[in-house]
Amino acid sequence: MAQQVAAPPSNPTDVVRLTLDALEAGEEEVLADEASRMVKQGLSSGGYLGARSA
Repeated sequence: MAQQVAAPPSNPTDVVRLTLDALEAGEEEVLADEASRMVKQGLSSGGYLGARSA
């Protein structure tokens, strides 16, 4: 599945740090890189939901 992703891989140390910080802050979600944040933003926008109802 990751073979299709053009973004560089995330640094595991950074992902662990972000995850631990999120756990300590009581957050339910960790978006460890810009690609993840962009996907989340795209899926959360009305455009994706509107395409399904068309």
